[in-house]
Amino acid sequence: MPDLLTHLVTAYGAREIEARRRLSYWFLIGAVLPDILTRPTTIVLPWTFWITMPFHTPIGLLLICVVISLLVTRRVRSGVFFNVLLGAYLHVGLDVFQEHIAGSYYLFFPFSWKSFEVDLMWPEDSLYLMPLWVILGIFFLVRRVYLERHGARKLPPNHHEGPRTSEEF
Repeated sequence: MPDLLTHLVTAYGAREIEARRRLSYWFLIGAVLPDILTRPTTIVLPWTFWITMPFHTPIGLLLICVVISLLVTRRVRSGVFFNVLLGAYLHVGLDVFQEHIAGSYYLFFPFSWKSFEVDLMWPEDSLYLMPLWVILGIFFLVRRVYLERHGARKLPPNHHEGPRTSEEF
């Protein structure tokens, strides 16, 4: 499940289903972060795989999430950190189900150079599933709009009505 659409729809669905609404839009950013950090460089310059590979591992993502959280105000820092980290780990969890011809994900880097994968599907299989992800994404968006318009969404305690500010993320 390598495509960004798969990761975004899965993260958005998890965010919509999570009852306490602790998952913010930072969670969605975390869900695409590993590919954003590694894919552009690796596609343009394939020899950089071993340079960018650590940014697609749990330890590398932990460090990147710390850096990202330091870029926001202290008041929201922990929320941003945990949302980006959970989204990134969801991404890695989905990627583990892929099968590769050579090398895959080094989950235990830097402690082990053994790649790990479950071999459930090939990366290009997500192209066949793209219509499903689009339909599922539309479903979650329509569901959200419906619940907000009809007041069926339960707001968490201390939540004010109105648009969200950047501090709430």
